[in-house]
Amino acid sequence: CSFVLIRLKDDVFLSETIFSEGRIRTFSDGVLTIHQIQPSDHGSYVCMISISNGTSIRSKPAIITVKCKGKASSR
Repeated sequence: CSFVLIRLKDDVFLSETIFSEGRIRTFSDGVLTIHQIQPSDHGSYVCMISISNGTSIRSKPAIITVKCKGKASSR
């Protein structure tokens, strides 16, 4: 039995381009880490396992909320 581990953000596959930026890393135990988080990282993340018999299993979503501090202007 073989399987494929797929990660989704807001039901869209995370592309290899995102991983090549080096900010997002995944590990064999399913852990996903995001370094230098940005507003565009806001969203719902799930892990989906697709088994060779056609069965798919989805994790519960992890909701990431990014709050940015406003820049104060001096006059």
